[in-house]
Amino acid sequence: MSKQTVVFCEFRPADLLPAQAASQRSIEVAVFSTSPDVLDKLPHSQVSLAKAVVHRVVPVQRWDSPDRIRATFARQFPGRVPIWYTGLDEPSQAVAALRQYEGLPASSPEAIRYILNKAGLKHDLYRNGLSRLVAVRGDDVRRVANGEADWPFEGPGFLQLAFGAGGYGTRKVWDAVDVRESITALSSAVADSPSLTAFMATSGEFVLTQTAKGVLHSFEAVVLGGRLYPLGFSRPHILEADIEVRGPRPMLGAIHPVVPRGADHIIAEVERRMLGRGLTDTFLHVEMMIDEQGDMSVFEELDPNPRLVGAEVQWAMNEAWGISMGDIALDWALGELRADRLPTRPLAVADVQTFLGPKGGGRLKELRLPEGPDVRWSVQFVAEGTDLSSNPVLGGKVGGYLTVGATVDESVTTSRTLRGQVQINGTEATF
Repeated sequence: MSKQTVVFCEFRPADLLPAQAASQRSIEVAVFSTSPDVLDKLPHSQVSLAKAVVHRVVPVQRWDSPDRIRATFARQFPGRVPIWYTGLDEPSQAVAALRQYEGLPASSPEAIRYILNKAGLKHDLYRNGLSRLVAVRGDDVRRVANGEADWPFEGPGFLQLAFGAGGYGTRKVWDAVDVRESITALSSAVADSPSLTAFMATSGEFVLTQTAKGVLHSFEAVVLGGRLYPLGFSRPHILEADIEVRGPRPMLGAIHPVVPRGADHIIAEVERRMLGRGLTDTFLHVEMMIDEQGDMSVFEELDPNPRLVGAEVQWAMNEAWGISMGDIALDWALGELRADRLPTRPLAVADVQTFLGPKGGGRLKELRLPEGPDVRWSVQFVAEGTDLSSNPVLGGKVGGYLTVGATVDESVTTSRTLRGQVQINGTEATF
């Protein structure tokens, strides 16, 4: 029997979990990436862990040709069977095609592309009465930008490329001048990786959407054989510091799980929508806005993603559910995930909190992370000696930690108390 190689198409921090799970099962791990140094770009404290379990990094040029990717694997790993997996949006369509070729569970590439296309999806949501947010796309956006059409809604909105992720490809806009300037800026925007930059460049159009009201949440789930299984809601921490941000305000961790008002209705409606879009086998991370003071039947679907939640939330899910998200992701990749292995009742509420550098920046000389029994996990994103931007938002995340509590309030209270232990060169971090 041919031996298997789990191939991560690109590699993000949370992919360390299934990579470690594969290593523990003596399954070879490879990474195909448009960034040959992709492992060196991981959080500083995770680089050595990743290099210990990834056997080889194979450079690829782009993700628009599954046949070329498959041929590269055949040359590099003769006689082995590829198990294709990704935790990122940009390779998702190619990975769906690659998995189908190998006979692994996957949604169709067409279904994956549809939910990733923000312009088409948001326009369809509004047109079909599934969203109250006015959305205009394509030539209608350019007419607004050129003053040939009125501003389409009250208040500010968001201009987005059809394809983007992680806040890249999105800018908040207030008027036609903003839209015009943002079209120019986004048309040549560069992301934090070659794969995401190339993904954004395939957009071809923009969508202008009304700003949603409420509290940002995300819904985590997995679809197996055409049935959706919930993995809980997350509520992200949003940057609290008084810093002007042109795009969406950075998310600095999350609380998981939370139970928003109308949760059962939301889950049923998300399942109806996702299955109706042809998704049969995939993880789901659906960002949404929930107005917990208004009609419980209304939520705004913002960005559905055919993958597991990113950032540090999978570590929070481990603690909250008492499970190994790495094993769940690996089992799905192998086509072996069974519904009876999924968690149904959380054991605790986890709070993962990340933070930015201090206002004014400076060179990182010393980072003090919280310690003690309340800290279940911590991470350092950048090494000592790194120059931190005077604008903390531009400098990115510096560190983070995770704690748990019996309730949301208890978990959040403990997390906020631990903030006091964080020191960057003897000064306060930015939360």
